[in-house]
Amino acid sequence: MSLKTTYRDDKFSGRRKYRMIENEDGTISFDDVTDYAEEGDIFSSNDINVTNKAINDANEKIKTTKKQIEDLDAELKGQSVINVPANNWSQSVPYSQKISVPGITAEDSPSVGGPWLGDSPSVDVAKNRKKAFGYVDRAVSGEGTIMLYCYGSRPTVDFSIMIKGV
Repeated sequence: MSLKTTYRDDKFSGRRKYRMIENEDGTISFDDVTDYAEEGDIFSSNDINVTNKAINDANEKIKTTKKQIEDLDAELKGQSVINVPANNWSQSVPYSQKISVPGITAEDSPSVGGPWLGDSPSVDVAKNRKKAFGYVDRAVSGEGTIMLYCYGSRPTVDFSIMIKGV
């Protein structure tokens, strides 16, 4: 919806001029007889109603967006996003990589998910990250680390994982 943004004021010199007219019922009315260089626009109740509706609609969208962000924050609470560089994998099967995860212990049983695509990558980059994450077969927690294992193929691109339950 596009609101009018071209309202203009009346343009005239001096003072406004009115002619007083006596009505048949004894009341009086005024006729505007000002000599206008340019007549402006009238801002009516319809204009303010349209404006207020647009503001109310925008506020609802803001509330909805805030709720979606809060829901996402709640969903992500307790999750860590950890980068898994392609060049840190071991050279032999099973391919493994130890990643620092502050706060994790050997007794933790974290859930690993991913790949995390929070940086809005291109379609090809997302596809490659999903493929690389799909190679991860096992995750084992340690003191301040998590060890990832791939029993088939070795990931060749960097990707990020989400760890929950640390």
